[in-house]
Amino acid sequence: MLRQLIVCLIYSPMIFFSMYSDYWYHNIFVYFIAAVFPGLFIQQKRYILISFLMSCVVSSLLVKMYIPPTDTFFYPFDNIRTVLVVGESMFFAGIQFVILLAIRKVKELYKSRR
Repeated sequence: MLRQLIVCLIYSPMIFFSMYSDYWYHNIFVYFIAAVFPGLFIQQKRYILISFLMSCVVSSLLVKMYIPPTDTFFYPFDNIRTVLVVGESMFFAGIQFVILLAIRKVKELYKSRR
């Protein structure tokens, strides 16, 4: 339980870091890390939901403070970047649920073959 809560805390600003590295360095690899990271370490659905909610709040605040409006880079979401953050969080949470489901299926398959 403690490990999963620590992962949730570490993950909370990951969407901001993804957008920040995309904006300043044009690096999209961090989006992949943000999408896959919690699914590998969190084994329960409720902790994925907690990390989803925390990332929405923390990343929305950080994006408003540290990424300037440009009217071109995150078009058409530049004026409403919070919607973009929440949308990315929902998309990443979906990916994490699929990863969690795949891990459970592989474990069941492995146990049944033993």
